[in-house]
Amino acid sequence: MYRFLFVCIITASLIKINESSSSSSNNSSTSSGDISHFITSSCNFTINDNIYDLSPLVLTDGRSYRSNFSFLKFDFIFNICAYTSDCNNKYSNRGNSQSCSLFPLAVQVGDPQTEKVQENQNGITLSYTGSNFMCSRSNELIFTCDKSTNMKITSISAHRCKYTVNIHSKYACPTKTSPPLPPPPPPPPKLSECVFQGSGGKDSFIDFSTLKSKVHQTSIGFISDGHYDYYNLYFSVCGSINICSQYTQSSPSENYQSCQVYSNTNISIQTGDLRHATHRLTPNGIILQYQASKMYLDCQRNISLVLSCNNDYNFKIGQARETSACGYEIPVQSTHACQFHYDGSTSGSTSSNSDSISPSSSSSEEEPNVKCVINSSSKSIYGFDLSSMALSNSLYYTVPFKNSPLNEFTLLFSICNGKVEKCQQYNQLSGISTSYQSCQVYTGQYSIQTGTPALFSYEATALGISFIYKANMYSNSIARQNRINIICNSSVGFDIVSANVQESTYQVNINSKYGCPKQCIFTNSTTGASMDFSRLILPNNGAYKAQFQGFILYFSICGQADICKTFQNSQSCQIIEGNRTIQTGLVTKLETTVTFNRAILSYVSNTDPCREGFRRNILQLDCNPSQEFKIDSANEDVQCVYYINIQTKYACYREFIYE
Repeated sequence: MYRFLFVCIITASLIKINESSSSSSNNSSTSSGDISHFITSSCNFTINDNIYDLSPLVLTDGRSYRSNFSFLKFDFIFNICAYTSDCNNKYSNRGNSQSCSLFPLAVQVGDPQTEKVQENQNGITLSYTGSNFMCSRSNELIFTCDKSTNMKITSISAHRCKYTVNIHSKYACPTKTSPPLPPPPPPPPKLSECVFQGSGGKDSFIDFSTLKSKVHQTSIGFISDGHYDYYNLYFSVCGSINICSQYTQSSPSENYQSCQVYSNTNISIQTGDLRHATHRLTPNGIILQYQASKMYLDCQRNISLVLSCNNDYNFKIGQARETSACGYEIPVQSTHACQFHYDGSTSGSTSSNSDSISPSSSSSEEEPNVKCVINSSSKSIYGFDLSSMALSNSLYYTVPFKNSPLNEFTLLFSICNGKVEKCQQYNQLSGISTSYQSCQVYTGQYSIQTGTPALFSYEATALGISFIYKANMYSNSIARQNRINIICNSSVGFDIVSANVQESTYQVNINSKYGCPKQCIFTNSTTGASMDFSRLILPNNGAYKAQFQGFILYFSICGQADICKTFQNSQSCQIIEGNRTIQTGLVTKLETTVTFNRAILSYVSNTDPCREGFRRNILQLDCNPSQEFKIDSANEDVQCVYYINIQTKYACYREFIYE
């Protein structure tokens, strides 16, 4: 009994000392400090079109609100969207605190950096977590809309180290966001090389002015010597482009509207001149035709841009084709091809995204409703454009899981940052959620979350990319995850090849050409300078060809070479004695050295041992600002080591930036 009395005396003394160090008025106590130093968030929140502004309740100078709990009347002090200096404890090294309990010394209950916010039935709730001293402490500030008071603490409770404070305040009453004002009508256009009279009268127009300075690119593939090859078409809509002059010009001119560049040459061939332009209206758009100013190899080339109105796309290039020996046609769907009237109204058509999983094989500059680009980063030198596989929230993919340990079910999933809203329409066994990237569906009645877009990570290699989505909700004590492996396959747009369950991971394997890298950037870890070889990646897993003495070596840069498909995942191979193929490099076995204006890529094979190891393909890329890509030499000075020296502007450091 005496021991308990002694503790009470000591506790009371410490509380008295703590109280004497600050003064209180009503529900707050004062403390000195730099005002801007204490605020940790704006305290202004927008949730479901409701705006909550609690900033008038923030004690900006480090003071605190104070209340007490339990029969011993222990003090609980706190601030809102800021920390308070009243929680400083010289016996603890814990830093800034949003709240603490005095027991009798200050023990942190909330860290302002852990702030979470959500709506409640009559207002808004702020949640914080804090110290794990003896138990995991946390606190909730439950604000209830009450227009009769600025702020009134109505109750406080503590249960198992969770402190709950109920507060009435007029600042917890939401206001609605204002809808954006409609844009003003466009100014009256003037007819020009970019503005055309529409079919709806003198006040209707088609205007491509905003596209005039943009360079677009597509490609057309063909077979040469039994192997796939391609050429690029660079073009503008109603403007001139400079990229053609960066090559050796077959017909020097300052009026390149478009040009043709073969993959293995440094020559640009004019296909269109702005001075030789015609146009023709169509029921759903316009055709712009440009003709070259000069003949080249007995051919005067021309190019037709078939622009169709589609409000779903800013500029989507379809599959280009040759219309004659000297003619090229590029279909484009674009909102800019829709006629508009001077009063601001538009006319035209829209179309669904149903073809997004199987776009044309032609390279295109495309802006669909959903964009999904994974850029090269410190995680991986490879980048991918998966926009054609990404769907809007109302669309999703499905795959059946049969004979699985969890019985039969269907997995609904999206790729990239899409949400599967369909999952919400079932009886949600893992709890009510509005954020599904994927879910299991049983018997058409029940759904279980297997992934959310917010918990997303990825792994990327030259062979493809894997998306990993984790669920933030549980069912039967398990938080699942969905792993989507998109495997590079140049001949397939989208093909689900298998699906399986590994413990709590639901894995889907997809073959797709969009799983082949579109970006490849190497960085010097010491200097930070980088070299971007993305434009040297050949489409459809194509291969470059190097002539050695007695054989041909096919190789790729940053990807697979399908011509070597006798061996899986080959970066390079020899073809000798007719059709005999020998792998010389594996795409996953790459060593790189980046120095000033030079990159060395060394690929090692894992088949057919040679000498004391395996064959090796070494690519030495040297800076030449005037060369797109040129094989300078190929030799086998050391047996089973195949050196290829390449001149390219892409090996130049960034001061030699190319367009």
